[in-house]
Amino acid sequence: MEIPRGATKCPHCQSDLRSWFLRHYIVTILGAIFFVGTIISVASDNADRSGRGENKQELAQSQVSYETVTQWDIPNGGKGKIIVIPENYLNETGMLALGETLKSEAVNDRNASITVFSDRKAADLRDKVISEKATSSEEEFYLDHLVASYSKNANTGFHVFEIWFDGINGSDSKKIEY
Repeated sequence: MEIPRGATKCPHCQSDLRSWFLRHYIVTILGAIFFVGTIISVASDNADRSGRGENKQELAQSQVSYETVTQWDIPNGGKGKIIVIPENYLNETGMLALGETLKSEAVNDRNASITVFSDRKAADLRDKVISEKATSSEEEFYLDHLVASYSKNANTGFHVFEIWFDGINGSDSKKIEY
C-alpha cells in the first residue's frame, strides 16, 4: 500500500511524516530568532569597534591649529603657553583632537602648562585677572572663554587635559588623564 503524496501521517502506523522542523515549529521559530539576533549583534559590535578605531586614528593624526598668545620656558624642562582656539573646536571631537595635538607636541618635554581660551580678548586679560586688577565684567568674560588646561609633570606623573565646554565656571566638562 502506498502513502498519498500530501499525507502527514502514515495510514498504517499513524507515525508523523513531517520533517523535524515542521513537527517542532515553536523550537524552530525561537531558534531562528536567536540565530538572526546573534548575527545582528555580532555585525553591530564589529561596526562599532571599527568606527571607534577609525575615530581615534583620525584624532591622533589630526593636528589642531591654534594661536599662541605667549610662551615661556619652564626651568625644569618644558614649555608653558597661552593659546587661543577657534570656536568651532569647542566640541568633544575638536577638543579631543586638541588634547592629542598638545600631547604630541609635549612628548619630549618633562613639563607642560598650557591654558586654552576660545577668545583672544579673554587670553589677553589673563595677567590682569591674575593680578586682581580686572573688573567683574572682564573677569566674567575671561572665565567664560577659559575652556581648557593641559598639564604635564614628569616628576609626579601628573598628566591631565581638562576641558570646560562652556567656560571654567560652566557645568559641561571633561577630564582626560594620560
